[in-house]
Amino acid sequence: MVKGLKFLYANPNEAAEIAKKQFPTMALADLKPRSTARSSDQMWSKDGMISKEAWATGSAVVREAGILKTDVKYEEIIDMSFVESVRASL
Repeated sequence: MVKGLKFLYANPNEAAEIAKKQFPTMALADLKPRSTARSSDQMWSKDGMISKEAWATGSAVVREAGILKTDVKYEEIIDMSFVESVRASL
């Protein structure tokens, strides 16, 4: 995931070409905005980390929908040590 994010941000055109292989019937022009827009709209982390704020938002959404019935603290469900390890090795 970390390597993929790094590649996406460094190579948006090449990322669109890869997306074209997964969605061969879509025009490349249609894939470029989709493959890069999600990476540039601050919705997704550029480094693979999940922040406490991101978990708070996600948790609120699933709690409101009734999917998650109890409050789960960030530390109980999120462990970023593997991402931190990979990032340190890159």
